[in-house]
Amino acid sequence: MDDAIIALYQNSKRLHPAQGYPMRLFLPGWEGNTSVKWLHRLEVTNLPAFTREESRHYSETLADGSIEGFSIYMRTKSVITFPAVGQALHDTGYYQVAGLAWSG
Repeated sequence: MDDAIIALYQNSKRLHPAQGYPMRLFLPGWEGNTSVKWLHRLEVTNLPAFTREESRHYSETLADGSIEGFSIYMRTKSVITFPAVGQALHDTGYYQVAGLAWSG
């Protein structure tokens, strides 16, 4: 998760409540439900969180009857074009992030 983003702004304006004000977490390459809107607190652990929603909606029963705890694989349907791959952002502060996204 080296590319996680906590967004405060969208198109140079503070996030609107419909888009997740005050903050929104984006985890590129993960399912959309992990891009949490209305973020007020963040707890980081080294283990999966087995909450009701994750257990109910994001587990899969395999052919042998065992259960895969989480189904999180998703192919990329977006790309960040700025900053470019490998480009280092050395100074602290705000950066404009740009890219493309598609469906299908």
